[in-house]
Amino acid sequence: MAGVLTGFTYLKQAASQSLLVYPVRTNCLGINKLFTIQVDYLRYGEIDKQPTLEQKGTGVYQCYCKEYGLLSDGLDSTNFCYDY
Repeated sequence: MAGVLTGFTYLKQAASQSLLVYPVRTNCLGINKLFTIQVDYLRYGEIDKQPTLEQKGTGVYQCYCKEYGLLSDGLDSTNFCYDY
């Protein structure tokens, strides 16, 4: 029982921290329309990654990972979308 409570608390904290880093109001639909070629989208996502992690990004990194990232990306720290 204590393990379940601890796990739930950890997940809730991680979700709350994620909301602070990645604003929910990022217009990914509009950003997706700017990039018709995935390689270009990735290039701008790479530029935007560090500012996004510092809460100063434009949303390109977030939207790229939302569009092309996989759930398993969060398991491999070498993956581009790991921090998303």
